[in-house]
Amino acid sequence: MVIALSNLAATYSNQGRYDKSEPLFERGLAILEKANGPDDPEATVLMSNLADAYMHRRRYGDAERMLKRAIAATEKAFGTDHPDVAYALNNLAMVYSRQGRNAEAEQLLKQSVTAFEKTLGADHPDLAVTLDSLAGVYRDMGRTADARQVVARATAIRGKTTPKPI
Repeated sequence: MVIALSNLAATYSNQGRYDKSEPLFERGLAILEKANGPDDPEATVLMSNLADAYMHRRRYGDAERMLKRAIAATEKAFGTDHPDVAYALNNLAMVYSRQGRNAEAEQLLKQSVTAFEKTLGADHPDLAVTLDSLAGVYRDMGRTADARQVVARATAIRGKTTPKPI
């Protein structure tokens, strides 16, 4: 049931229909929490997806709360340097960035970079995505030299990765 709800909610999100996806993500999360408890690491994907729906609907406080829950549950289950923590930190940073809270976003993105480097390596494509987010925050802060440096690193990472054959 939860998988079906999540898939339908994701379809709505992909269509930009966040008003439709939000209640489905909430319902799926409630089912998982009832079955497995509030800190279930399996629920963190739903928490992140729900936070994304909140963010697109400009419900930044709800998005922040949900991502902090996802971060705490993931850290509890897997440790602070787990890639899923890094993804959630990146997402929370984007919530802060949209609110103009760039100093907070920068700190979270630096944490995300460190976690990715420790767990996935310095040349992983997911690290490049986080570096792009950090460059955007630097641009918003008027720190164009820092933004250029970070973009150059992300570009170098992308140049080192090759797509997997189908």
